[in-house]
Amino acid sequence: MLKNVKEIFGNISEAISKVNAIVIVILMMILVIDVWIGVLDRYIFGWEIAWIEEMARYFMIWAVLLAVPCALAKREHIGLFLVLNKMPRALRVPVLVILDIITFIFFLIIFIYGLDFAQSGASKYVDSIIGVTMFIPYLSIPTFAFISCLQVICTGIRDFGDIHVYDLDEKSHRSFT
Repeated sequence: MLKNVKEIFGNISEAISKVNAIVIVILMMILVIDVWIGVLDRYIFGWEIAWIEEMARYFMIWAVLLAVPCALAKREHIGLFLVLNKMPRALRVPVLVILDIITFIFFLIIFIYGLDFAQSGASKYVDSIIGVTMFIPYLSIPTFAFISCLQVICTGIRDFGDIHVYDLDEKSHRSFT
């Protein structure tokens, strides 16, 4: 029964990571195109597109923040492994569960305050010329925090105090127990 629940949450975590990775790839492709348009604008055509650099900045911020939940799903934190691998398993399990709870609370706080922050961006403008508010750029904060909360819940239940490094493409994992 517990194995089935762990597998279900592992599959949910994997699905979230795959969708998130696709969004990151799309954002990075748009970022590269945006930067190239900026280079062509500045050095060849002289179009003087006012918003091109701003958009590159916000695409990059979105991509970087959305990468956090992907790293959480794979538990890719070098400091975590260095400390936890030195502990005996009896101590490692409760420490990892406590770390998952602390991590969840951290991202929940970011999510709650991020919602207010994003809403405050509705009255600020990226650039007065194009009339786009800062709501969408600021929305990256509660979005990444919400997805991170989901990933912490899923990985916490999937691993339940055990450390695994998951390869989401091969559905295999390597245990550090």
